[in-house]
Amino acid sequence: MTIKELIVNTTKLAQKKFRLHPEGKSIIANMLSWLLIANGILFFLSISNTILTIIYILSIAAFLSLIYYFRNPERKVIPDEKYIYAPVDGRITSVTEVVEPEYFKKKFVRVEISLSLTDIHVLRVPLSGKVKYCHFQLEDYRIAWHQLLSHKESASVGLISDTGTEIFLKQTGGAIVSYANENNYINQGNDLGFIIWGSSVDLFIPLSADIRVKAGERVVGNITILAKATS
Repeated sequence: MTIKELIVNTTKLAQKKFRLHPEGKSIIANMLSWLLIANGILFFLSISNTILTIIYILSIAAFLSLIYYFRNPERKVIPDEKYIYAPVDGRITSVTEVVEPEYFKKKFVRVEISLSLTDIHVLRVPLSGKVKYCHFQLEDYRIAWHQLLSHKESASVGLISDTGTEIFLKQTGGAIVSYANENNYINQGNDLGFIIWGSSVDLFIPLSADIRVKAGERVVGNITILAKATS
């Protein structure tokens, strides 16, 4: 990444605004209701003021943490088909050449991004284009150490830009939301989904693209340029 790109990215990041993502509003409202009920009941029980104060503080901290988790800062971008932006905040775990097996079924550069609990979990459109493929899948699996049956969800999106650049994006988590629909045109920088409980996004980029990142780097959705398209 050049110095000019770094300055532009830093300026964009400084201009972000706090917003609450729509996917979190009902969850936050439900949590607030339960906290008010629980703390209201505790108020009338024979509990010492010290313990009651601690419970109130923990309740407020939990509520504020949930609001922070569902934050969706405004990060506007000017659509530019030359650049492929990071779709999420997180850390790149690998950059490898692989065959994308689900739709395009040819070699791409796969950029794997892992999200931590404190990262923003909004999925954003990395490149403007027409959605040619989208698929949602629910998989059950058994957690080895205590044999509990759990599940994970995945949503895949394949799109082609106006200049012919093909990209494929796959989000995986315990609970995810995708706004993609086949044959719709989606604009770079717009919200594409939300990973409610989950931790990874894979972006498949054409081999011909100029990759600007490497494993271990942190990326910011709508801010970090992952690659420059050459098509």
